[in-house]
Amino acid sequence: MTATAPSPKVMALVVRTPGTAPEALVRRALRDPGWDGVTGWSFDVAESAHRAGVGRPVAVVSARLDDPAAAAGIAERLATDAPVDRAWLVDEHRQWDGAAGEPFRLPVTGVKRMSFLRRVAGIDHDEFARHWTQHHTGLARRHHPGLWRYTQDVVVRPLLPGTGELDGIAELTMRLRLDFTQLMYDSPEGRRVIAEDVRRFIDLPAGWRLTTREYLVR
Repeated sequence: MTATAPSPKVMALVVRTPGTAPEALVRRALRDPGWDGVTGWSFDVAESAHRAGVGRPVAVVSARLDDPAAAAGIAERLATDAPVDRAWLVDEHRQWDGAAGEPFRLPVTGVKRMSFLRRVAGIDHDEFARHWTQHHTGLARRHHPGLWRYTQDVVVRPLLPGTGELDGIAELTMRLRLDFTQLMYDSPEGRRVIAEDVRRFIDLPAGWRLTTREYLVR
C-alpha cells in the first residue's frame, strides 16, 4: 500500500491511576463506543516507555473522524470514559502499509514504536511537517528495510487542558521486535544519513517514545 491522503484523527494518551488495574483500562479501550462521527477505532497497549515524562502510560487510543470539527467533543468524551492525560487532533499520513489486504485480525501483526516529537529551534511547525512528510519519508523508505508500516501523525492542535505542545507522532511498525535492531537500517551509511536528517528537524531530547502492540476495533 502506498501513501494515502491525510485524514483527521484524535489520539489520546491513557495513563495508569491509583486503584485501577491496567487490564481494566485495556478492556475499556477495546469497547467500541459507537460514537457519531468516528469512522475508525484502535488502541495501542504500551509495553515499554523511553523517556516518557507523562506519568505511567497504559495505552494510546486513536479515533478516526469524518469531520475534524468533532475532535474536541470526542476528546472530552474520552477523558470522561478513561484516565486520559492528554489528547491531540492530528492529520494522519499513512505513508505505506505492509498489512494492506491481509485478513482482519486482533491484534494487528507487528510491534510498533510510537515517538512523540518536538521540532528543533529555528523552524516553525509547518516547516517541520513539510520536511517530515515530504523529504524524510523518501529517506525512510530507502534506509529502513524492515519498516513494515509507516504513519506520520502531524499534530494540528492539543485538545485537552495541560496537553502541552507537540509537533508530531511517528508510528513505526516492524513485523518482529528483533527487526528494530537487525533490520532498522540498510547499512552504517544509511544509519548516518537518517541520523543527520533527523537532527535537521527533530529535537530528540525533547521527545519520548513507547513500544506498543496495536489492536484494531474497527
